[in-house]
Parts: sequence; structure tokens; C-alpha cells
Amino acid sequence: MRCGYPQPVDNGIVWPRGEGTYGQQANYSCDRGYTLTGEGTINCTHTGQWSHPAPICTVTRCGRPQPVDNGIVWPRGEGTYGQQANYSCDRGYTLTGEGTVYCTHTGHWSHPAPNCTAAGHCGEPPTLENGIHTGDDYNFGKWVHYRCNEGYELIGSSRILCMNEGWTRLNTRCRITLCDPPQPVDNGTVRPRGEGTYGQQANYSCDRGYTLTGEGTVYCTHTGHWSHPAPICTVTRCGRPQPVDNGIVWPRGEGTYGQQANYSCDRGYTLTGEGTVYCTHTGHWSHPAPNCTAAGHCGEPPTLENGIHTGDDYNFGKWVHYRCNEGYELIGSSRILCMNEGWTRLNTRCRITLCDPPQPVDNGTVRPRGEGTYGQQANYSCDRGYTLTGEGTVYCTHTGHWSHPAPICTVTRCGRPQPVDNGIVWPRGEGTYGQQANYSCDRGYTLTGEGTVYCTHTGHWSHPAPNCTAGHCGEPPTLENGIHTGDDYTFGKWVHYDCNEGYELIGSSRILCMNEGWTRLTCQCRITLCDPPQPVDNGIVRPRGEGTYGQQADYSCDRGYTLTGEGTVNCTHTGHWSHPAPNCTESIVEQSGRQTNPTAGHYAIIGGAIALVALGALVIALCVGVHVCRNRGSYPVGTGSKDGEERSICEDGSVTPPPETYISPLLTTK
Repeated sequence: MRCGYPQPVDNGIVWPRGEGTYGQQANYSCDRGYTLTGEGTINCTHTGQWSHPAPICTVTRCGRPQPVDNGIVWPRGEGTYGQQANYSCDRGYTLTGEGTVYCTHTGHWSHPAPNCTAAGHCGEPPTLENGIHTGDDYNFGKWVHYRCNEGYELIGSSRILCMNEGWTRLNTRCRITLCDPPQPVDNGTVRPRGEGTYGQQANYSCDRGYTLTGEGTVYCTHTGHWSHPAPICTVTRCGRPQPVDNGIVWPRGEGTYGQQANYSCDRGYTLTGEGTVYCTHTGHWSHPAPNCTAAGHCGEPPTLENGIHTGDDYNFGKWVHYRCNEGYELIGSSRILCMNEGWTRLNTRCRITLCDPPQPVDNGTVRPRGEGTYGQQANYSCDRGYTLTGEGTVYCTHTGHWSHPAPICTVTRCGRPQPVDNGIVWPRGEGTYGQQANYSCDRGYTLTGEGTVYCTHTGHWSHPAPNCTAGHCGEPPTLENGIHTGDDYTFGKWVHYDCNEGYELIGSSRILCMNEGWTRLTCQCRITLCDPPQPVDNGIVRPRGEGTYGQQADYSCDRGYTLTGEGTVNCTHTGHWSHPAPNCTESIVEQSGRQTNPTAGHYAIIGGAIALVALGALVIALCVGVHVCRNRGSYPVGTGSKDGEERSICEDGSVTPPPETYISPLLTTK
């Protein structure tokens, strides 16, 4: 089947250009600066048409060139491949960079936008794509020289000058070195055929029946020449055909590709084998030389690839029949006849048996999907969640049919979910892939395990059935500064709470074990508070505010007063202070003459003071000068004391009188 010539394409090429035969492909490519839209490779189909219409080569576009501050660019619109845009600076500004940019085949401008800088020092000279500049003096009147990298040639001036307005225009570019199209070769082809660019390679190949001599791959060098001359395709030679006994071959000389040589037998001899042989592209004749045997017997009949022949009488007028091996079908005549010249021509071949594409399957796939050949297998598989029923692998048989019908993919089923004691599951019926079943427990029972299970693609539920166990709430919550009593933590049982000593319970004192767990613990242990400690006349207490459990308060008396009772009290767990408030009583010191043995129940005038003697030695003295013994030190006795006079001594709460002074025992009593 032939398809005609593939359609040409503007601004591009198609190869090969000739008529196509079934299965042959043609490849399109666009010229530099053009982009291919459509199918780049088309195939000659069995209908005699190419598989796709010719593509289109559209010119490459670059978008608008970038604007420049203190300057302009013209033209401002979108550019197409090869188009240039020119930059210029306003008066007093110098252009730094490329003043002319080109729309390249990549769809980008050849250079970034230049800069317009204030005149004076020209700054960094513009870069040259694929080139370099020499010189580092960028001041007025200085030249910078450019040269191109290897493989590129300089087009335009090789230097620019620093002027007052900046660098003169860089009218230079480095064009990639081009090589002329590679030389064609007789009886062969070269790809690609057009001009080459530096580094590009071209590949030579010879037509069938020709042999390449020389370099098959050449490269475009920086000199603009290909690395090697074109090779030569010389016709393949086969040498002389083998001679035959009792016969001749013509022509007898060396053969070249495609040439034929004909064998014939002398009279009375019959040719066995191929009478015509061809010089092939491998340099060998297509068949060995035949034999010339005495007439009347044709000899062994020709073999049939993938087939056999029946019959063992190879004499004149006898038929030999052919049949194909299993899995192959015979195309052409099934027999040959022994003639005087030998066997008639075997116009028969064995073609492998074909099976139509395997039947598709719902909710599954089959691989491969196309036609099958004898012995080939096709494999079915089901989508996830579906189970294959039937044969998963089928074979193309010698009958041209698959060994089994297509299987079926049925949704996977999981059976009924397991029941649970003291609970229910819903739904109760069989499940299908992806379906869920939900478990719940009766009142007073707690679910342990997964409450929701899913039917998986394996046909099993995702988890085993859970358990419903009698409600057990576990360890009850702790109460800060408190404890709980009771060790039965099952459904319907109470746990009671008490606070530690020094704390009082606020809120409910118990919680209940329910199906969902313990009821909320709403109580707390608040530290016990004591009212502010009682004040004391003629003294102070610190601190004065409310007290908390364990806190202490300290009493002290004013100057001239003595503390009677506990000076430190503590706040107890009952909310009361550990002792009542003490008293602060007035301290008295008397001055007297030496009085050694006053009599009980009598007053005595001692040094101008009145003393009452009572209960033996207990004396309360009213002195003219009174001082309370509080701190260690010495105190004057009388109101008229002067420096040098005798003083009382205070130590550890007791007063030691000076000579002639009497101290009542009451003052040292605590």
C-alpha cells in the first residue's frame, strides 16, 4: 500500500520526500526561527493515507523589547524572528550595553535592554554574545576591541570608542560559523542536508546494497569546513556464483547488488534447488548453487519455514503436499509437482496465526490490548475492590481464538460483620468493597476496639469485631490536696473525696462511674483560713490580716510593757489560732535605800517611795522614776539621775539594781 508524497511545509522540510509505503514514517522539521505546530512525525497507514496532515511552521515571536530609562527603543511592538530593535539615550546620557537587539529563534531578544547613564566615564562596555572584549580603560577617547569565541565569526566593526555621549555603537555580532551543506553522496544519503553550524554533526548512510567507505559522521568545525570529506558508497559485490556439475551458470563473473545469476542443467539432468540466485546487500548470493541430477528424480523437495511436507516419492509426475505447523496458516498452493526440470516453484508460506484483540472487561484491564499472535498471552486484572472470576491469563491458540472467554470482575464481598455480645452492629448484612459497618454497645458497656470497620479489597473487614465490656471507669481523677476513698470503679459506683488536714472541701464530695466514664469532678480543696489574729492593747501583732493553715503570727509589746502569754500563734486546721492573744502589762522599777527584809502587810517609806509588803517577799513599789527593762543596757534610777550616778542593769529580761536599790520580784516574772 502506497501513500503518495507527504505534503511539503513552508519554512521547513520533510524527509523522506518520496512516496511512502505502509508503515513508513516521514519527519517534519522547521527552519531556524520557526516553531512546528502539529505532528512532527506521520506514518503511512493501511488506508493509503498519511496518519496526520502536514504541520505548520510559524515564525517565532519575542514579545515587546524591554523599555529603557532616559532613552527610547524603536520599534516598541512585538518582534518576530530576525527583527531588530534599536535603543538610543536622551541627550546627556550614554548608552551602556547593546544598542541593537535581535529577536532570536528561542523567542527571546538577543540581549537585555542597555542602560542610559550620565555622560563622562563610559562604564563597562557592552557585552558581545559569544565573544569577549579586551582593554580595561573606559575613559574618553579609548578604544575597546572585540573578538569572537571559537566557532563564531565577527560580523561588523571589531572595536568601539568611548565618546562624551558614551561608547560608540557596537555594530558587531558573533555569528556562529556556518558550513556549507555537506556534500551529497551517490547511492546514499546525508542527514541533515542543509547548512551546518559550528559543532553540528551530519550522518552519512548508504542505500541498501551499498557499503560506506570513509567517515560516516562529520562535524562542522570553527574553520567553516566539515571535519572530513564525504565518504563513498560503493556497490556491494558477491564474488563469482558457484559452478554446478552437469550444468552451467550465467553470467559467470562477479555479481553486484541486485544482479541475478541463472542456473541450467545439461540435457538429461534435472535442476534441484533455486535456478535463479540474487546478489544480496550482505555480499552473498541469495541461495546456494542448485544440483543437476539425472532426469526422472527430483530429489529432496524444498523446505517450508514453519511447515512440513508429506510424501516420499520424488519421481517425475509425483506431488508433494505441504502443511503448516500448529499455530501457522498456509498462504498459497499446498503442493508442488516433480517435472522433468525439477520441482515446480513453491509459491507457499506459513503465516503465524493471529487472534483478534482480547475482549475488554468491565472494572478491570487486559494487557496487551492489541492483536495477538499464536502462543502469545494476555493478562486480565481487576480494579481495586473487584475480584476476578474466570481465567486471568488467556492464550492465542492455533485456531485464531483465545483459549478462554474474558473473565468477569465482580465487586468484592466481605460477608456479614461479626456480631458483638452486649452490643449491636449496623448494617448486619453482607458488605461490599468500601462499605462500612458501625458497632455500638448497650448501656453500661464500653466498646474496646474499632467502632467502625470497612470492607476491604481482600474480602475481609478492616478490623475484627470490638468487645463490649462492663463499664469500668479506670482510676478516678486526683484531687489536689485531697484523697479519694473506694476501690470499685465499675459502672454505677461512687467514689468519695476528702481534703487533707488544713484544707476544706468546696463542692460535691463524690463522683459516679457512668457509661461514658466518671462524672465531672466539681469539688476543690481550699486551704483553711483563720480570721485576723486578735489585737493586743499596748502592743502589736504581725501580720495583721487573715492567716492560712500553718501560718504564724508574732506578738510584741510597746516600750514599758511586758508580754504575758504566747508570743507566737499558728493558724490550725480548725480555722482558729493555736492560742489566745497574750497581754501586755506595765513594767515597774522602784528606787529605794537598802531594804533587806520588809514585813508583809506593811507600807514602808524607802528612799522617798511608798512600798506595800504583802505575801512575804512580794513587794509592789511605786517609784518616782520608773523604767521598763526591755533591752540590754543600764538605766538611771531616779528622776534626778545624773552622769556618774548609780544605774540599774537590764539583762535577759531582769533588772539588777545598783547598791541601795530594791527590785520587786514581780518585774522578773513571765
